[in-house]
Amino acid sequence: IYLKGFEICVKESQPKLIMTSYNRMNGIHTSENAELLTGILRNEWKFTGLVTTDWWNTASHAAEVKAGNDLRMPLSAKDDLEEKFAEGVVTRNEIAICAKRILELLLWME
Repeated sequence: IYLKGFEICVKESQPKLIMTSYNRMNGIHTSENAELLTGILRNEWKFTGLVTTDWWNTASHAAEVKAGNDLRMPLSAKDDLEEKFAEGVVTRNEIAICAKRILELLLWME
């Protein structure tokens, strides 16, 4: 029932950018929740825009990228993306997908 209001907003207004929250949903930060960001937001609701974190979050940047969160605001605690990329946990393609959505938003704004 809690997602219904967000679903209506996404489907009716077709926003270009959505910010994740600090809190956890079922024990997972919303910014690194693939079920929420990719499964529901992108696949079910057909959201095509950019997903960003809020400032000062404490989630894993690598987990955020893997979940479909495109942009990380500064001053966050765990910027482990470079390390996880070197380890092969995060792929170049996953980063490229995020970069593509960032560039699409920039082009739309011009």
